[in-house]
Amino acid sequence: MYRKWIGLLVAIFGLLTACGDDGAGPDGPNVADLAGNWELTLFEWRNDANPLETVDGFQEVGLASVTLVIEENGRFVLEFVFSDGANPIQATGSISLSQTTLTFDYDDAPPFTVSYSLSGDVLTLTHEDAEFDFDDDQMPDPATTVLIYERT
Repeated sequence: MYRKWIGLLVAIFGLLTACGDDGAGPDGPNVADLAGNWELTLFEWRNDANPLETVDGFQEVGLASVTLVIEENGRFVLEFVFSDGANPIQATGSISLSQTTLTFDYDDAPPFTVSYSLSGDVLTLTHEDAEFDFDDDQMPDPATTVLIYERT
Protein backbone atom coordinates (compact mmCIF):
# COMPACT_ATOMS: atom_id res chain seq x y z
CA MET A 1 0.00 0.00 0.00
CA TYR A 2 2.78 2.43 0.90
CA ARG A 3 4.59 2.02 -2.41
CA LYS A 4 1.60 3.34 -4.39
CA TRP A 5 1.74 6.54 -2.35
CA ILE A 6 5.51 7.09 -2.54
CA GLY A 7 5.50 8.54 -6.05
CA LEU A 8 2.60 10.77 -5.08
CA LEU A 9 4.27 11.81 -1.83
CA VAL A 10 7.53 12.66 -3.54
CA ALA A 11 5.61 14.67 -6.14
CA ILE A 12 3.44 16.43 -3.58
CA PHE A 13 6.34 17.44 -1.40
CA GLY A 14 8.30 18.61 -4.38
CA LEU A 15 5.59 20.75 -5.89
CA LEU A 16 5.52 24.18 -4.29
CA THR A 17 3.66 27.31 -5.32
CA ALA A 18 4.32 30.88 -4.21
CA CYS A 19 2.20 32.89 -1.79
CA GLY A 20 4.25 35.84 -0.55
CA ASP A 21 7.85 36.57 0.39
CA ASP A 22 10.23 34.23 -1.39
CA GLY A 23 13.06 34.54 1.11
CA ALA A 24 15.32 36.10 -1.50
CA GLY A 25 18.39 37.97 -0.38
CA PRO A 26 19.70 41.19 -1.94
CA ASP A 27 21.39 39.22 -4.74
CA GLY A 28 18.44 36.90 -5.26
CA PRO A 29 17.29 33.77 -3.49
CA ASN A 30 19.62 31.90 -1.19
CA VAL A 31 19.30 28.17 -0.41
CA ALA A 32 20.72 28.92 3.05
CA ASP A 33 17.45 30.77 3.83
CA LEU A 34 15.69 27.41 3.70
CA ALA A 35 18.35 25.52 5.66
CA GLY A 36 17.11 23.77 8.77
CA ASN A 37 14.67 21.17 10.02
CA TRP A 38 11.05 21.47 8.88
CA GLU A 39 8.02 19.62 10.24
CA LEU A 40 4.89 19.25 8.12
CA THR A 41 1.94 20.64 10.10
CA LEU A 42 -0.78 20.72 7.41
CA PHE A 43 -1.28 18.39 4.45
CA GLU A 44 -4.59 18.50 2.63
CA TRP A 45 -6.22 18.26 -0.76
CA ARG A 46 -8.79 20.94 -1.59
CA ASN A 47 -11.47 20.34 -4.18
CA ASP A 48 -11.08 22.96 -6.94
CA ALA A 49 -14.85 22.87 -7.56
CA ASN A 50 -15.57 23.41 -3.85
CA PRO A 51 -12.50 24.67 -1.90
CA LEU A 52 -14.34 24.09 1.39
CA GLU A 53 -14.24 20.34 0.67
CA THR A 54 -10.90 19.04 1.92
CA VAL A 55 -9.25 15.71 2.65
CA ASP A 56 -6.66 15.34 5.40
CA GLY A 57 -3.55 13.97 3.71
CA PHE A 58 -2.11 12.62 6.95
CA GLN A 59 -5.16 10.39 7.47
CA GLU A 60 -5.60 9.47 3.81
CA VAL A 61 -1.99 8.31 3.37
CA GLY A 62 -1.55 7.03 6.94
CA LEU A 63 1.24 9.41 7.89
CA ALA A 64 2.31 10.11 11.44
CA SER A 65 4.83 12.78 10.44
CA VAL A 66 6.84 14.23 7.59
CA THR A 67 10.14 16.00 8.10
CA LEU A 68 12.26 17.89 5.62
CA VAL A 69 15.89 18.65 6.44
CA ILE A 70 17.64 21.14 4.15
CA GLU A 71 21.36 21.75 4.45
CA GLU A 72 22.98 25.08 3.56
CA ASN A 73 24.59 23.47 0.51
CA GLY A 74 21.13 22.56 -0.83
CA ARG A 75 21.10 18.84 -0.01
CA PHE A 76 17.83 17.62 1.49
CA VAL A 77 16.32 14.58 3.18
CA LEU A 78 12.56 14.12 3.17
CA GLU A 79 11.29 11.47 5.61
CA PHE A 80 7.80 9.95 5.79
CA VAL A 81 6.86 8.20 9.06
CA PHE A 82 3.71 6.08 8.93
CA SER A 83 1.12 5.95 11.69
CA ASP A 84 0.96 2.13 11.70
CA GLY A 85 4.65 1.78 12.56
CA ALA A 86 5.80 0.66 9.09
CA ASN A 87 9.39 1.48 8.21
CA PRO A 88 9.92 5.18 7.42
CA ILE A 89 10.70 6.09 3.82
CA GLN A 90 13.24 8.71 2.79
CA ALA A 91 13.80 10.71 -0.39
CA THR A 92 17.05 12.61 -0.88
CA GLY A 93 18.49 15.07 -3.34
CA SER A 94 19.42 18.70 -3.76
CA ILE A 95 17.51 21.90 -4.29
CA SER A 96 18.25 25.05 -6.22
CA LEU A 97 16.40 28.35 -6.31
CA SER A 98 15.58 31.12 -8.73
CA GLN A 99 13.62 34.25 -7.86
CA THR A 100 10.28 32.44 -7.84
CA THR A 101 11.00 28.76 -8.33
CA LEU A 102 12.55 25.93 -6.39
CA THR A 103 13.84 22.77 -8.05
CA PHE A 104 13.91 19.50 -6.14
CA ASP A 105 16.48 17.34 -7.91
CA TYR A 106 15.81 13.91 -6.39
CA ASP A 107 18.59 11.33 -6.27
CA ASP A 108 16.25 8.59 -7.54
CA ALA A 109 13.23 10.33 -9.07
CA PRO A 110 12.65 12.95 -11.75
CA PRO A 111 13.27 16.57 -10.70
CA PHE A 112 10.47 19.03 -10.04
CA THR A 113 10.67 22.78 -10.59
CA VAL A 114 7.98 24.71 -8.74
CA SER A 115 7.11 28.02 -7.12
CA TYR A 116 7.68 28.49 -3.38
CA SER A 117 6.86 30.77 -0.45
CA LEU A 118 8.80 31.43 2.76
CA SER A 119 7.57 33.71 5.52
CA GLY A 120 9.76 33.61 8.61
CA ASP A 121 9.74 30.04 9.88
CA VAL A 122 6.73 28.97 7.80
CA LEU A 123 7.13 27.36 4.39
CA THR A 124 3.84 27.17 2.49
CA LEU A 125 3.67 24.74 -0.37
CA THR A 126 0.79 24.59 -2.83
CA HIS A 127 0.38 22.34 -5.84
CA GLU A 128 -2.47 23.70 -7.92
CA ASP A 129 -2.48 20.95 -10.59
CA ALA A 130 -3.16 18.04 -8.25
CA GLU A 131 -5.93 15.47 -8.51
CA PHE A 132 -7.95 13.58 -5.91
CA ASP A 133 -11.09 11.44 -6.13
CA PHE A 134 -13.38 13.41 -3.82
CA ASP A 135 -16.63 11.68 -4.86
CA ASP A 136 -15.29 8.09 -4.96
CA ASP A 137 -16.32 7.61 -8.60
CA GLN A 138 -12.87 6.23 -9.55
CA MET A 139 -12.20 9.41 -11.56
CA PRO A 140 -9.74 11.99 -10.23
CA ASP A 141 -11.13 15.44 -9.60
CA PRO A 142 -9.10 18.66 -10.01
CA ALA A 143 -7.57 19.59 -6.68
CA THR A 144 -5.05 21.79 -4.95
CA THR A 145 -2.61 20.28 -2.48
CA VAL A 146 -1.70 22.54 0.43
CA LEU A 147 1.28 21.79 2.66
CA ILE A 148 2.56 23.92 5.51
CA TYR A 149 5.94 23.26 7.07
CA GLU A 150 7.20 24.94 10.23
CA ARG A 151 10.88 25.26 11.02
CA THR A 152 11.72 23.37 14.23
